[in-house]
Amino acid sequence: MPTPTHTRRMALRDKLILIAEARIVLGGPEALRARELAKDSGCAVGAIYNSVKDMGELVHAVNERTFVKLISTIAECNDVDALEELTNMAKAYHRFVQSNKSLWRVLFTTPDPAYRDWYQAIFDQLQTHFETTLERIQPNMDAQKRSQLARATFAAIHGIVLLNYDEAVSGMPPGQVDRLLVLTVKQLASK
Repeated sequence: MPTPTHTRRMALRDKLILIAEARIVLGGPEALRARELAKDSGCAVGAIYNSVKDMGELVHAVNERTFVKLISTIAECNDVDALEELTNMAKAYHRFVQSNKSLWRVLFTTPDPAYRDWYQAIFDQLQTHFETTLERIQPNMDAQKRSQLARATFAAIHGIVLLNYDEAVSGMPPGQVDRLLVLTVKQLASK
């Protein structure tokens, strides 16, 4: 049975994660400062480090929440037509990024080596959704080749979205990201 101290620490940890998430949304991971987190959570600075090991653990906890939301968004793309489902997954990824830019950026810019295995497992879980849909499109494809195609498909989707991310000069026509995603996914998935 958890002690009252443990229960308080876990409650504070949960609160800190939500505060950290809000701070990242507003200012990126640089916005995570112990004094400000303590002020926002109504605790002493030392209490933070009784609840989390360091800021890296806090960023990782925020990334966990973000990945759960991302995978849920991708998993909701169900369609009778598998190719349509795959293109919907690409567009859903784009919409997710548009709605969660700061949180999404942190997923790919702050990989803590301590969590490398976790990140690999979560990317494998994301890839599984693409692989399952590709299996419906190309049921006779070798499983290893399909796995590689799923990785390539996600990489292409991610790359197109990333090039559009800051609306920088990248050769990406403004407002045409979804059209490019659909074109790319259809070409990759075609027989």
